[in-house]
Formats: sequence, C-alpha cells, structure tokens
Amino acid sequence: MGRAKFIEQAIRGPRARGLRSIEPGAGKPSFRRGDGDASGVAELTEAVFTRNGLFNGGEEPPCRDAVGTNDDGTVNIGDPIALLVRLFLGSSPLPAPGPDPCGKDRTENDLPACQSQSCGEA
Repeated sequence: MGRAKFIEQAIRGPRARGLRSIEPGAGKPSFRRGDGDASGVAELTEAVFTRNGLFNGGEEPPCRDAVGTNDDGTVNIGDPIALLVRLFLGSSPLPAPGPDPCGKDRTENDLPACQSQSCGEA
C-alpha cells in the first residue's frame, strides 16, 4: 500500500477532493537494502550474516526486508549471492531502497515491514 495524494477543487460551496496519485511505499518504515545486520553499511559481512542465519542457525536479522537483497519477496541463498555480485562484480544497483540512503520498500511482499536501526528512526 502507499499513501494517497489528493487535490482539492473548489466549485462554489464545499470543496471536492479528487485522488491525484498514490506513492508506492509511502507510510512504510525505512531500511537499507543489503544491510541485514543494521550496521549502516551493505558489505561483505552482510552476506556472511545472511548465510549464517540461513544455514547455521545464526542470529535472526533485525530487518528481514533488508536481508532480502534481490527483493524477490523471500530470504534465501540468492540474497547473499546478489550482494556479493554487486560488491565484487559491479552488477546493477540493488533494488530500491538501495543500501544508501535509507528508504521505503516500493514492492509488496510477504516479508514483515521493519524499521532499520541504522536509519535512525527506530
């Protein structure tokens, strides 16, 4: 869901309000994509953190949506791989919001909305 923007039209009497647009992701908490451990930086340690969580019973990430690096709506081995490819092979940028600055998720998925501690609003 997004936030609706309205325009007002005055026609002699009460004002009528018409829907102008809906901003994707408005009203959602902010996070940094790829910053799974909320350190404020998407780096090699994020890929290790995610892999440990997936396969070694590691710590639960504070923001699962941030761990969803490839933004496919799930957290799986593709996420640390996408981050490593971005970091070391210079692939295309991570899906919005990227690792810098903080932003809101523009895609709908089943991952819980979360506020990243590194975004200063938690």
